[in-house]
Amino acid sequence: MKLAVGYPWDSPFMFSAFVETALNIKNPVGVETRWIRGIGWCSARMHTDIAEKSLAWGADLICFLGSDQVYDEDILLRLMARYHEGYEVISAMVPIRGHVTGQNSKPFQPMAWRKVDNAFQPIKPGDGDVQEIDLIGTGVFMFPTELLHHLKKPWFKVPIDFETYRRTCAEDGLFIVRLKQEAKARIFVDTTIKVKHSHVFDIDESFLQRFPDWPDCRE
Repeated sequence: MKLAVGYPWDSPFMFSAFVETALNIKNPVGVETRWIRGIGWCSARMHTDIAEKSLAWGADLICFLGSDQVYDEDILLRLMARYHEGYEVISAMVPIRGHVTGQNSKPFQPMAWRKVDNAFQPIKPGDGDVQEIDLIGTGVFMFPTELLHHLKKPWFKVPIDFETYRRTCAEDGLFIVRLKQEAKARIFVDTTIKVKHSHVFDIDESFLQRFPDWPDCRE
């Protein structure tokens, strides 16, 4: 089995915290692992670049890891273990770097959502170690390359409202939606995997508890 670990990043300069953590990440035993940097003029192109290079190398699995994040050294081992348990597409939640309005989320909240009554509700880690979800970013996201063949190109794209020039969905979120709709994939999140989002300081899940009185925010 071949695993391509893709980190989308165009700049030649990277967070030192990410580099230090990446150097210590353990490769799954018996799995040929190759790290691939995605380059391009935008995030959608960087993700596409990773997918193209992974297919050219003959990868069976692609794992996206954000280049502005910090990981435990066993993250690939744990993702691969979930894959072998039958969770074909597996991910982990990453704390928001700050606050995003219009998503019914708190400051620094780990991101993953399930659709309930036609509305997206944030995943609660206490509801289970592994949960099926409908939407997540690709900060930590592993899936079989075979699923790409079920998607019409371009695999990653940024939908824009050309009247307001606002994104109607992020390129990674749209990719997850298309995996579910076009490839009929089931998406899961391992809520036990902890990831820090690099900033001037590393943001972890404890930040969510620092704003207990923050109201739910909707535009």
